[in-house]
Amino acid sequence: SSDAGTVDVQCRATATELYISYVLISNGATAQNVRIISGTGSTCGTSTTVVVPTLFLEAKSGASLHLGMPYKVTAGHNVCCDVSGTTAYSCLIQGYVAP
Repeated sequence: SSDAGTVDVQCRATATELYISYVLISNGATAQNVRIISGTGSTCGTSTTVVVPTLFLEAKSGASLHLGMPYKVTAGHNVCCDVSGTTAYSCLIQGYVAP
């Protein structure tokens, strides 16, 4: 999880497969787009894969997503919150590591 502030942030670094089952995002004073991605690098900027497609969040809003089927993140990829703007937001990602 991350109280991300105003920039893209890595929420989880992983060497093994990770399964994401829940995402909670809250947005600050300005509308912006948020998506959950995986990839390599500190903000998942390389080998990027979209985990949760773009959410278009209004000012002072949020989203709670229970994924019916957990999303498998490739081993060695980090999980990141990727934002379009510079307003404050928070991002919580829950899941489990492959058994």
